[in-house]
Amino acid sequence: MISSYSVRLMFLGRPQYDTSGQGIIITSHDQLARYLSLLNHQMPIESQFIHNLKDNLNAEIVLGTVSNVKEAVGWLSYTYLFIRMMKNPMVYGITYQEREFDPHLMDRRRILIIEAAKMLDNCKMIRFDEKSENLGATDLGRVASHYYIQHASILTFNEFFKSNMKESDLFHLISQSSEFENLKLREEEMPELDRLRELCELPIKESDQHYATKVNILLQAFLSNATIEAFALISDSAYIVQNVGRVARGLFEIALKKRLELRCRKTPRYL
Repeated sequence: MISSYSVRLMFLGRPQYDTSGQGIIITSHDQLARYLSLLNHQMPIESQFIHNLKDNLNAEIVLGTVSNVKEAVGWLSYTYLFIRMMKNPMVYGITYQEREFDPHLMDRRRILIIEAAKMLDNCKMIRFDEKSENLGATDLGRVASHYYIQHASILTFNEFFKSNMKESDLFHLISQSSEFENLKLREEEMPELDRLRELCELPIKESDQHYATKVNILLQAFLSNATIEAFALISDSAYIVQNVGRVARGLFEIALKKRLELRCRKTPRYL
């Protein structure tokens, strides 16, 4: 099952056992026409892989299937992104003239890989030698790949994860993870969030309009067994609990790799 606020997709079928499967789309009424047009082939399904290219490239480097730019360019040719770039280049910022002079989009794929590699190198998740174009995994990249932590979160951790942090600082850091940025603040949730905030033992540093505020409040509410009444907040809390474990474990692994000292200066009753 893949869930979001606009659509839920349920896939029924057992890989390696069933020769076919069923897909069920559950969405709100205002999104119905869009998904009906997709089902009726009135609108082609475009790839969103380019938004997650950096994290997927890091995973391939960690696995050892990609060790240089040339191999990464070849790996990209096996993706749905490449198929859609060939069939509908304008959607991906490729002119038909560029498509004509570069029939296999080698230059475009190379540009995408190098940009992703430079960003990963800036996050210290890989080692990228621009002269030899070799790509090498780092301990930080392995941790990110193992715990499915996004490169944007790693960039935040690199900047703010320090030794001797207070518990409130750790909660603040975890709440800033990009894994939770889809949890938007809703106006109707504010009264209950304000109530839950009063029950939090650790101070919350985020602004009231930031998604990290919601994450921090719901995380502390879960740990202190506070009662959540709004159904939407219950759903968001379940999502946070599902994902916070791997993020926290990833931070622990990073602390071990960097030999950081994590000392508790204040211990709340639920820790």
